[in-house]
Amino acid sequence: MQFITMLAARAQNVLFAATETDLGLGDRVSGVWHAAHDEDGQTLVEYALIISLIALGVIGALIFLRDKITGLFSDAGNSL
Repeated sequence: MQFITMLAARAQNVLFAATETDLGLGDRVSGVWHAAHDEDGQTLVEYALIISLIALGVIGALIFLRDKITGLFSDAGNSL
């Protein structure tokens, strides 16, 4: 997981370096910017992985409990 996080951070750095080069800001600004913000991509990827794991857990729970959920909604609909 640490390798994937590092890979995503490096990809983000390459993307920002290309954008800064296209704007003509040069390598100095790019180097300073990357030194100051090297960890930001890792945090974003970690939160994305946590959210995806939670979503997978919720989907798994819904699949596992679908008969009970269907029964609850049927009982509620029938009582109306």
